[in-house]
Parts: sequence; structure tokens; C-alpha cells
Amino acid sequence: MNRRSFLEGLSRSLALLWTGVLVFPGVRYVMATIHRENSSGGTARRVARLADLPVGRPMSVAITGNRQDAWTTYPNQSLGQIFLVRRENNSEDPTQVQIDAYSTVCPHLKCQVQHDPAKKQFVCPCHRGAFDLEGQPLSKAQLGHDNPVPGPLESYVVSVVEDDQQELWVEVNYDA
Repeated sequence: MNRRSFLEGLSRSLALLWTGVLVFPGVRYVMATIHRENSSGGTARRVARLADLPVGRPMSVAITGNRQDAWTTYPNQSLGQIFLVRRENNSEDPTQVQIDAYSTVCPHLKCQVQHDPAKKQFVCPCHRGAFDLEGQPLSKAQLGHDNPVPGPLESYVVSVVEDDQQELWVEVNYDA
């Protein structure tokens, strides 16, 4: 081996080493965001006191939690809105009260659905879509025009839990 081939091999080795030193952290940085597990998916979030929910009347509540983009976590941010509908007033076992939770996002055009108390329905202002208080699309006969929504409002799993002070809270499993 002559001096020229030795220096050429040494130069290539050093170039490869420096390339690895520069590229490896960058690749790990990008891959970490791709393979990050979603820790907020399906998390039970405490959204309202049970005593604050009126029976049979939808109540809009905000869902808050930590929002995370690629590399930054933003604590206590608004993640979305839901409608809570308390179906009954069961005084024997308050943790068994039936409460339904529906998304405020229309499945058709993703507009914010609103509650119309006069008509006792949920209405999408973007395209005149409408849902009953169970989140199901209303028929043409009920509306007087075609209902463009493709399906029901998204629903969430709801539970009633008791805290340390014996106060009852509504928790919703919400995917952020």
C-alpha cells in the first residue's frame, strides 16, 4: 500500500464518519415524530359536573388537554367541543345515569353543528343538515328537504366518576 492510497482511504473514512455524525441525529429527529405514540388517544377527560347537566337538554362543553405537534407540547389547550345529553335523573345510583356525548363536527363538511332548542335538534349551518337529539340524521319527511349528511354524529364513551370530595363528574373518552 502506497502513501497515496492510504491517504485516500483515510479521507474517505473520515468523510463517511462525519456524514454519519451529521445525518444520524437528523434522521432520528425526523423518525421520532413519525413513530411517536399518540398518548392522548382515547383518554378519559373530565368535562363537567353531573349536577350541572340538565336532563334532556344538550349542553356544549369544551374538551381541554395537552396538544402536541411534531416536537412541542402545548399544555391545557382546547382540543374540541362535544354535546352532552343527560337522558334521565337516576337518584338511586348516580354513577349509572345515562349520558350521551356527541361530536360538534358534522360528518358531511366538518362544520360546527349547533343545537336548536326550538326544534329540538342539532343543525349544521353550512348545508342545512340536521340530526335528532340521539345524533341520528333526520329524514326528508322530518326536514322538508334532503338531508345531505352521510351518517350520525360521532359518539363517545361516557362514564360518571366520583372524586375525593364525593362530587360526581362526567368523563368522556375523547380522541384528540
